[in-house]
Amino acid sequence: RLARLNASLDARIAGPAVGHPLRHFQADGIRFVFDCLDRDGARGALVGDDMGLGKTLEGLVIADELRKEHGAAIFALTKASCLDNWSIEAARAKVPAEIFSHDFRKIPEPLESGKYVVLIDESHSFKNPAAKKTTALLKLVEHPNCIAAIPMSGTLNENGRPQEFFIPLRVINHELGRDEKAFKKRYCNASTTAIKHKRFGRIDHERKNAAGAAHLVELHRRIKPYFLRRLKTDPDIGLELPDKTRIFQEWSPTPEVDAEYRRELGRLRQIYETKVEESEVRRAQ
Repeated sequence: RLARLNASLDARIAGPAVGHPLRHFQADGIRFVFDCLDRDGARGALVGDDMGLGKTLEGLVIADELRKEHGAAIFALTKASCLDNWSIEAARAKVPAEIFSHDFRKIPEPLESGKYVVLIDESHSFKNPAAKKTTALLKLVEHPNCIAAIPMSGTLNENGRPQEFFIPLRVINHELGRDEKAFKKRYCNASTTAIKHKRFGRIDHERKNAAGAAHLVELHRRIKPYFLRRLKTDPDIGLELPDKTRIFQEWSPTPEVDAEYRRELGRLRQIYETKVEESEVRRAQ
């Protein structure tokens, strides 16, 4: 398998004959994910490369190699605003992927008669285990016919909230993703506050808070073997990156769009003035 993977990656690095060319650090990232997949019980790895380093291409190539090896279908889940970009990237990489939005009504059902791979773009958005889209995602990736699931997010490590790791860890079948209560208690400083009924004084409901952070060094140590994180400033990566290109494009709104914009601006200004008057916010200097 390793020899076949290296030959395929070398061909992609060489040029566009096999799709969008890879950079060497991207090929190294793909090898990292395959190393994780070879470990007992692992369903994938967390791809947390910095924005602009090509996570989309890495994910597509990983899925394509698994497609060729297992005859697997490829499902990619992304934000609605990124659907077109994913379609363009898949076409450039010559990877036959089916692209879906994060909307729980759009996430596909598990295949009952064939293997498949799932790529999860912006995976940090799946925070709430009880949310319908999270339920749909877990149903898809925890099915026996799902041979790999790759959560991708460039901001998982930056938001400072361990709770955002739980669902991605469960997606890849990491040991820390198997007990939500224990994870949040250990790493999120989870607490429960009893909320009393305003009128009768009895406990009406409980409010759970898991937005904290604790034991971060331990968490990092346990996640690191399955967490791919590179930055643009890394010396061995910066040398491969092309110079930044900026394109400025002038745009003039139609009269209808301009009028709608001004109405919305006026509405927001009125809300702001009301909040200032009621001392909810301070006026900007």
